Amino acid sequence: MQGSAFAGVAPFLRELHPIVKLITTILIFIYALATPSPTALLLYLFLLWGFLLLAGLGGQLRGPLPYVSAAAVIVFVVGWLFGGTFPMALAAAVRFFYLFFSFTLFVGSTSPNEFLRALHQARLPWMLRVGLLITMRFIPVLKEDMTKIIQSFSLRVDKGQRRLGLMYRGMLVPFLFRMMSLSDQIAMNLQMRGFGTKRQQTRYRDVSFGSYDLFFLLANLVVMGTIRWRF
Repeated sequence: MQGSAFAGVAPFLRELHPIVKLITTILIFIYALATPSPTALLLYLFLLWGFLLLAGLGGQLRGPLPYVSAAAVIVFVVGWLFGGTFPMALAAAVRFFYLFFSFTLFVGSTSPNEFLRALHQARLPWMLRVGLLITMRFIPVLKEDMTKIIQSFSLRVDKGQRRLGLMYRGMLVPFLFRMMSLSDQIAMNLQMRGFGTKRQQTRYRDVSFGSYDLFFLLANLVVMGTIRWRF
């Protein structure tokens, strides 16, 4: 359905409607911001973590998790040392994990093509559809290109010779040229595919909203509401 990149994702998450997954991601982040209790935050966070592991997203969590954990520890220490209480500092640190997990839930199981089809079928403005699609495609490509540029620079220049001016010419300038080139390619592709025209656009297949999507959304809301009410 969504290509080999999502082959390891469990069908119960992969086949969920893309807009439902986006709404769920937003609701998770709103829950994190609106819930002051660290106990309620930690309880739902562990449930969310278990769900992501069950859905086959453990591999996508493993790589960035140490960096997210380090950032959360820094937020906790700074918040606690500079006038905040322990519960407030803990809640602020836990919200870093919510941002990471909710982002992984959507991006790790949603194909940009499927997401665009769902937005097109919902008849959202084409500027919004294109903006979201570019965000999903543009940032990962730039990240991959920047990694290649850094690796190439590291192979050509020794550590003792890495002056600021040389790093500017060897890394920043190629990255800026690549970013402009990629922007031109995206603009040309959009024009070739007729984005922004008034003509009715066709779609490869319909993305239907079913009872399972409604059940998933309501079940998530019930779990959130129950945990926040009890804790």
